[in-house]
Parts: sequence; structure tokens; C-alpha cells
Amino acid sequence: MPPKKPPAKKPPAPPPPKKGAAPPKAKAGGAEPKKVPSETKQPPDTVPPAPSNSALALTGEGDATPADAAAAADIEKSKSDSKTKLDVDESSSAATKVAEDKCKDKTLDEATLLKGLKQLQEHILSEATVQAGPEYLEALKSKVEALTSDMDHLKRYCEDSQQQLETVMNPIKKITEKIFRTVTPAETDKESPPKKSLEELELEARQKRLHVQLVKINDELLQVSKIAVETEAAAVGASQACAEAVELAKKIQEELEEKQRQEKEAARLAELEKQKEAERLAEEERKRLEEEKKEAALIKQRMKEARQWQLITYNVTSPLEFDGGIGCVIRADPQYFKKSNAECSVINQLEAGYVFVDNEEVISNIIELTPTSPTYILKCNLCIYIPHNLSRQQTGSREPLIKMETAPGRWNEVKTKDATLDKFREAKFAQCDVKVFCRLIVVSRFKKDHMKLKQRGGRFVSKVDPRVSFTTTPETFGRKEKISVQIQPIDSLSMAELKQKVPAAKAILTTSSIFNIEWASRTFGTPIELTLPVPPNPIVVKKAAMARAAKEAKTKPAAAEQQEDEQKPAEAKEEVAPKKEVKAAPKGPRPDVKKDDKKPVDAAKKKEGKEGKEGKAGKEAKEGKGKGDEKEGGEPEESAAYTKPIKWYMGQYATNTEDERDQFFFLQLHEKKKRWVILPIDIDPIKIDMVEMKLKEPIDRFLVFRTTLSISTAEVELIANTLHAILISRTVQMVVRQKPDDSCDVMVHIAQASKLDRVLRRLQDDDYDVGPEPSGEVTLKDGDLLELAFRGNVKCIDRNPNPQIIFNTNLENKFHINIQERDIYVQKSYDVYRGFIQLRRLTKVITMPVRKVKERAKSVVKATVDEASSSHQLEEKPAEEEEPEEVPLKPIIEFKPSLITEVLITFPKNLDLLAPKPLRKAPITYISLNDPVTVQVLTKIATDLGAEWPATATSLGIKPVSLMHLQRDAALVKKTEFEQKYDMIMLWVKALEKSENKAAILASALAAHGREDLVKFLEEITRKSFRK
Repeated sequence: MPPKKPPAKKPPAPPPPKKGAAPPKAKAGGAEPKKVPSETKQPPDTVPPAPSNSALALTGEGDATPADAAAAADIEKSKSDSKTKLDVDESSSAATKVAEDKCKDKTLDEATLLKGLKQLQEHILSEATVQAGPEYLEALKSKVEALTSDMDHLKRYCEDSQQQLETVMNPIKKITEKIFRTVTPAETDKESPPKKSLEELELEARQKRLHVQLVKINDELLQVSKIAVETEAAAVGASQACAEAVELAKKIQEELEEKQRQEKEAARLAELEKQKEAERLAEEERKRLEEEKKEAALIKQRMKEARQWQLITYNVTSPLEFDGGIGCVIRADPQYFKKSNAECSVINQLEAGYVFVDNEEVISNIIELTPTSPTYILKCNLCIYIPHNLSRQQTGSREPLIKMETAPGRWNEVKTKDATLDKFREAKFAQCDVKVFCRLIVVSRFKKDHMKLKQRGGRFVSKVDPRVSFTTTPETFGRKEKISVQIQPIDSLSMAELKQKVPAAKAILTTSSIFNIEWASRTFGTPIELTLPVPPNPIVVKKAAMARAAKEAKTKPAAAEQQEDEQKPAEAKEEVAPKKEVKAAPKGPRPDVKKDDKKPVDAAKKKEGKEGKEGKAGKEAKEGKGKGDEKEGGEPEESAAYTKPIKWYMGQYATNTEDERDQFFFLQLHEKKKRWVILPIDIDPIKIDMVEMKLKEPIDRFLVFRTTLSISTAEVELIANTLHAILISRTVQMVVRQKPDDSCDVMVHIAQASKLDRVLRRLQDDDYDVGPEPSGEVTLKDGDLLELAFRGNVKCIDRNPNPQIIFNTNLENKFHINIQERDIYVQKSYDVYRGFIQLRRLTKVITMPVRKVKERAKSVVKATVDEASSSHQLEEKPAEEEEPEEVPLKPIIEFKPSLITEVLITFPKNLDLLAPKPLRKAPITYISLNDPVTVQVLTKIATDLGAEWPATATSLGIKPVSLMHLQRDAALVKKTEFEQKYDMIMLWVKALEKSENKAAILASALAAHGREDLVKFLEEITRKSFRK
């Protein structure tokens, strides 16, 4: 029995080779099998190869025995078997190589499969919003198909690998069995002596090599089997994942289909609902139209009836003159409204709280309609007519508008119409309809044109100015666009004032109106072509007019001139003849004038008669060329058709250096900066007075300047800002007038400079024709709060010492005041009192008060910090008491005054008040005790004294000051001369001592002034007294 082959140990399975790795090498102990080329099959006619020498020796040639022959046969058989084994070895090696190559492919297929599974998992776990779309299902379907194809490929690969393994294993088993059958008898023959020939040794070596190769093949087969098992497991997992993915995809597809079905159902229901809604709306529209027709017919019927309704006039005490005391006129249904149901009153602008808007001017009183009874309910509309004073000059650019106060300080527009009443033909009224009692005011604004730009595009022309147009395309707006256009013209007076204030403004040739546009959309799909008028260049117009006049003079037929001459009398012909010769003289050549000095003329003037002078001038303005342009060589162009005549003045020839070239600037009002800035917009002149531009975005307020070429952009912006300030302000002067018979009755008018003469005539008619000169020119704006103040020795004695008004351009701005001096004893060097009446502007300033923060105990905090820093520990602070909640502060509204102008006013002094008042003195009672000079004696002397009494008083020792006071008091109370003399004597007696000799002193004074008679009288009285 041949010995059993020990079982080969299974080597550990090698890790699966990485992508792109080399095939596994053999172990270090084993020899690498040689690659033996496969034996090619010989054709039948070929001769087999001769046996080797050893074979011949064993077959009996020579001294061979039969046993040797048998051994030789066995050796030959073993050789053939070994050769066959080598061939099988070669084929098995080739099969192993093919299996290794496919293992590499399998590794790649496995990585791709895992990657596809991962992508499929991520795709399935995506967001629900993504899964709802059809693109998600398409991607899921493609990924599942790709994974299925990879699985099929892997299954085919596994089947091929199994077949190849079976193909390799079968020949290996056969070879092994043959080897054992061949080698075993030789090893088991123990009786015969061990004789090993060269062939046997060779066979043993080959057998060892075969064993090594078999071990290697077994290892490789184990690796291949392991890989196949792993691949099969991966395939099974992939199949399960794919099945789950397919199930999930089906589920998602079903959910999506259900959702689509629900959406279709909802869309169908929505469409049905929409159709029902459309039908309902159509029915409502039909009913509404029918109701409107009925209402229109009813309104028409009511209008006919309303014309028969009586007009109700409410008279008020108005400070204005144009309304004639009419507050408003109301027309209403007499069944629901009567005159006694409402009251009309005028509200002061200072109390009304009206908010002024730019470019709006008040043209009426503020009236308030209130019900007379709080229980009355208004059941019908009131058609109200309010008088206003919009002038005829302003009606071309402005329109009246009624505003109604809907909330305190909030005024809304009301649909307004111009109206006239037969009862008041001289007055102008604004008409509106209201449903409630409220406050109303009439203002004027620039005409507003409400335009509708249709979505289909086209050219849309303004009704206010047909030269203004907007051209759009269907892509400009997504829907119908509603815009409102206001055009503010710039008058010549404003331009003259502008050129006076800013010297650089002389470069402004013309300017367009200011356009204020309110857009509904803030973006344009395509640019809008805007066409607007800009006045032509005055130089171009002037030259065109001169060219037209010259052409008409030149084309005038000579026959017409002769006919005119024949119609004149003969004497007139004789007088005209020398004049013609004088006129013709300058046309001829002059000796001191060269040909080159002639004015260059544009050659294109030949066509001006056909194209028109204005069209030609506009074309030249568009090209930026002047009529006096020269050729490249510096030579002027010659024109045979027309040559401008050279004007002769004061021995010199006039030269025209005016440049008719110009440029355009587009300026926009920046809303945040509140100033005008230049925008880079291309402006194309299409006519002499028309330009065109493209707007890529909405621009609310803009204007266009036509200027010379010598101005800069900074100057243009400065000019635009100055012009804006001029347009929104008014130039006024303060006029102060007094009555001749009462200079303290004063009328102060804030009059516009252009209406100053009219205001002065009106004041003169009212008997206010005395006063100082008007103040200098100042600027004010509508809505400015003005106040009168006083400086110097003058004050207002009315109830309000500082009266206030709100400035309005179209209304009278006047103060009626009564003045008085502050102190009657000042300004002694003047015959009159003097003072200043000041006009001040009050500016509203709103400030937020600063809350006073309670000062904390800084010293305590500082001590706490110092203590903590010293001990490196901060102790906890005691809990502070909760402070009460702070009340929110209210803003502080102040009116800060600023002086605008002042006027010196004078008024005469009151002499009666200036006269000194008499001193109040106690009456002097003279009691004579044993004195010869009694009261009767003093009365006799006072009666007899004449004009010498003042001198006598001086002799008696009375001071001049006392004498002057005595005379002043006498003048104040109008005393007689006797009373003055008696007071003088009594004043003297009062100053004397009782023991003094009054008779002697008095006699001495009288004797000094020649009154001997009175001296004798005193002596006689004295003698009689001594006798007694």
C-alpha cells in the first residue's frame, strides 16, 4: 500500500489585493515553477523522436536482461507521465494567472459596487422636498439600473471563476493519482536492492517540484475561493440593498403619483373654484354695472334736482378781502340738511396746525363746519364751494386743490373742481363733496397729470404739456404703470435773480422746467425714452432771425420797391433819395477794410430757405457746431448766396464773437442730501427746442440745463441749488405805516417786492400814509412763522406784545398794532421817541431732555475697590433697593427766534406828560404876635408890587432856584401874578426868625428898587404899632 500523503496545511488567507497591485508571489522556501511551453501536437506523418541512450540500454541492445527491459519500459512510461504532468502544470499555471487577473477585475468591480451602494443610500436619504420632484425619481432609476448591471456582471464573473476552478482541479487530481500509482510500487519493493538510475533521480526532483507547485496552487485556490465567497456575500447584500432601494423607489413613486394625483385634483378643484369665483365676480360686476347705471341715472336725476336746490351761504368775519365775507356756500338735499343744522367759522392758521408742502400755496381761509346740535347726523353729501384767489397768471401752471383734515395735523386731498356761481360771478370757487363735518382749506399746486402707461408699450403724451412724452416697450413694465407728472416752470424773474446772485449763471443759456414724477414701479425692464422741451439757444435763434430777415430783404422784388416809390409824393422822393445814398455807402468797399476781415459765413445757408431756419439751427446745436466754423487751413468758408452786412458804428466795424455751440446737463434732486447733482445721461437734441433721453431707472425730480462750453460741473450744481432756493422762497420787504393824526396806530405789511407799489397805494387809501422807508429785501418761504419784536424806546401795548403770523404768498401778511414809548424821560435830546420794529423768524426745535442720573456714592465705591485690591478679595455688595420705574421723558418743543430785518420808527412826544408837576406844599399860615407886619400888610405889598417883584425877591434873600420853582409851579397850576407875588413874600417870611425886624428888612428891599411909597407905608404902620 502506498503511504498516504500528509495533508497540506491551509495557509492563512491573504488580504484581498488592492486596486492595481501585483499578483501574489510564492513563498520563500519553494522554487518558482518554470514555464514549460505546451507540447504541440504532431501530424500523423511525422516520425516520433528516437529514444534516448538510457532507454536503449534498458531495452536489451547490448548485454540487457529481461528484467532490465521491464525496468526500461517503466522508466519510459514514467517519463511520458511526467511530461504530461508538466503540460498540465503549465496549463494550470496559465489558468491560475487568468484567475489572478480576474481577481483584480473583481476587486475593481467590488469597489465600484460599494461606491454605487453608498451613492444610492445617500440619494434615498435626501430631503423630502427633493424627493418630491421628477428629477429625483429619474436619478434614482438610473442609479438602480447601474447597480443591477454591476450585480449581473459580478454574478457572471463568479460563475466563470467556478468553472475555471473546476477545470483546473480535475487534471491536478488525475496527475496526483498517476504519480502515486507510479512511484508507490518502486518504493514498496523492499526485496530488490535500491538501485536508482539517473532517470529516477530526475523523477524524484520533478516530483518535489510538483509538490511545491501543488501547495502553491492550493494556496491560490484557497484565496480565490475566499474571494469568491466574499464576493458572493457582497453580491447578496447588494441584491438585498438593491431590492430595498427598488421597493423604496416604488414606494416613493407611488407617493409621488399620489401626490401628483392630489395636486391635479386640487388644481381641478381650484380651477372649478376659480371658474365659480370668476362667474361670481362677473355676476357681481354685472350687478355693479347695473347699479352704477342706476346710480348714474339717479345722480343725473339728482343733479337736475340739485340744480334746483337752494344755495346756502355762510358769512363769516374774514381777514381777507377777496372772499367778500363768504366762508363757504353749500348745496345739499333740503330734506336732510338745512342752514340751521351747521355753522361755519374761520380758523386761524396758528391754531389749525396745517402742514405746508413744497410748491403748495394757501389761497383761502381755513374754514370749519360743525353741527349746531350734537345729536344731528349728516345723512347726505354736502357740495361745498369755497372762495379762493388764484390769479389768472397762475392758472396756466397751477390748479386749486381742497384738503380736508382727517386727523390732527393730517390733511388729505379731496377731489376738486373749479366752479362759478351765478350769484357770485366775481368770485372764484373750488368745489368738493364731503360726507362729514370737518375743516377745509384751498391750496394751489402745479398741475398734476395722471398718466397710465399701458403694458403693450407705445408713446404716451402728457395732457399738461403735449411736448412731454414717454415711449415704452412691452418689456418695460410687467403691468399697467400709473404715474403722475408735475411740471414747474422757471420764470424770467427767477433767472434774473439767479444771474445776479451767482455770476457763473450767465453761462446758463436756457433751462427746462422742473419735472416731478411719481412712479409706481422702481425698476424698468427696458429704458424709457423721455422727450421734453428745452428753450432754444438764444444765439441760434437770433442768428436764424437775422438770416431770415436778410433773405426776405434780398428776395424782395425790385418792382415792388419801385411801386412803393411811385405811390409816395414827389417831395418825399426827394427827401428819401439822399438817404438811400447814405445807406448804400457802408455796403461798398472801404479803403481801410480788408477782404479777410469779413465775417465768415456757413456755406450751408443756401439750404436754410428749404429746411427752415429753426430746423437748421437745431441741427447745428445737435452737432455742436457754430455757423462761424472755419476750415482746417484757417480760411473762412465763403458763401455766394449770402454775406452778413458789417455794421458800422463810431468809426469801427462790429465783430460778432458769440459762440452758438452749447451743451446739456441733466440734474437730479438727491432726496437724502437735499441738493442737486449731475447724472451721466446722454441727451440728444431732436429739434431746436426739444431733447430726448433714455431713463434706465425711475428719477423723481430733475431738470435740464442748456449752457455754454465754458462752465464746469461744480458750477452747474451750485447754480442748480441756488435756483432751487430762489424758487421755493419769496423776496419780500417790510413796510411800516402810521396814521397822520395818531402816530401810535401802526400797520406793518410783509409785502412781496413785486407788489410793493400796490400795497403802498392800498395803505394810503386806508389813511396810513406816514412812516419810514420800507426795509431791505429779504427772502421767506410759505409756512414761515413770523413774529414782531421791538427794540429801543418803543413797545406794543396790545394784548399780545409780540404778535405772530404765518407767511403766505397769496394772502395778506399784515400786523395792526398800537405802540407806546417805554420811558417818557429818555431821549431828551430828540423831539420824538425812537425805536425799531423787528421782524423775526421762529424756528421749531425739538430736543429730548437728558435724564438726571442719580449720583452714586463714588467715595464708597472707591473705598470698596481699594479695600478689595488690598485684600485681593471683593466682598459682596449689599443688595440695593429697587428703584421705581422711570417715566418716559417728553420731547421739549422750542421756537428759537432769528432776526430777519428791522425798521426805525419815530413818533412825537406828549408835552402834557413831559410838563413837571407842581410840588405839593402845606399852606403857610402867618400869625403876627405884636408885629406891625400883619397878613393885611403883606397882602397890600403883594398887591402894589409890580414887575420888580422878582428883583425884590432876590434882595430879600430868596434863592434863584426857589424863585424858579415858584414860577414853574405857578405856570403848572396857572396862578395869577398876585398869587405869585404873595407866595414869594410868604416864602420870605417863612425863612425869617420870629425876632427879626420884618418891616425894616422889607423896607430896605423895597427902597432898593424905588418903591418909596411902600417904604412910607411900612414906616407909618410901624409908628402906629409903637403907639399902641
